[in-house]
Amino acid sequence: MGTLSVDKILKTSTGAAEFTLPATDGTAGQVMQTDGSGQLSVAALAADTVGTAQLSATGTASATTFLRGDNAWTAAALTDWAESGGSLLPSNAAYGIYLGVNTATAANLLSDYEEGTWTPTVNGTATYSTQDGVYTKIGNVVHAVFKLVSSGGAGAGQTITGLPFTASPSDEWAGCLRSSVGITWNGTAPMLNVVGTSIYGVGFNTAASTGQVDFTTFGSSDQLGGFVTYTV
Repeated sequence: MGTLSVDKILKTSTGAAEFTLPATDGTAGQVMQTDGSGQLSVAALAADTVGTAQLSATGTASATTFLRGDNAWTAAALTDWAESGGSLLPSNAAYGIYLGVNTATAANLLSDYEEGTWTPTVNGTATYSTQDGVYTKIGNVVHAVFKLVSSGGAGAGQTITGLPFTASPSDEWAGCLRSSVGITWNGTAPMLNVVGTSIYGVGFNTAASTGQVDFTTFGSSDQLGGFVTYTV
């Protein structure tokens, strides 16, 4: 078969059309394009177009991957975050989520949430038929609830210990009694105050002055219940 040598390709059907062939064939991977006036040329694809190189990607295409700009099939994911049982899991426990804003604002960063149980204990040698404590921590605020029912022993005075986090600042947080059955106080039934990881009663003591209020006994079937809210 012979070689066809032409400089131009003319359209022979109805309508005028004439294409001028480029003088060189370009390099591997380039494509032929027109300038809109019939002049053809060979050129490389622009970076934002798709050609053979862009379709030759690494990795595996699937319903859960996408083609990145570096021609790699990659699973869709946020940097430093993974998925566990349908929930987001950060690579660093200090990471959180900004709520109510669309820019990174420290006051809107929620970086800690926890809920669990704790074991409230009164001073002395009391034993318990019920010794329940639950808490929720959101950011730096802890809300703790407790219920104690004695089954014997000789618990008494001063504190309920065992809070899951240390209060900061200390001695400035309050709570309330929900129940006080069989308890003898050395003053009015108190509000509750948190110092460190302990709960104290605060009210009018027997000297008719504001201060710490203690219960003098915590015997069989006696009950204490309440809650405190404090910061850490």
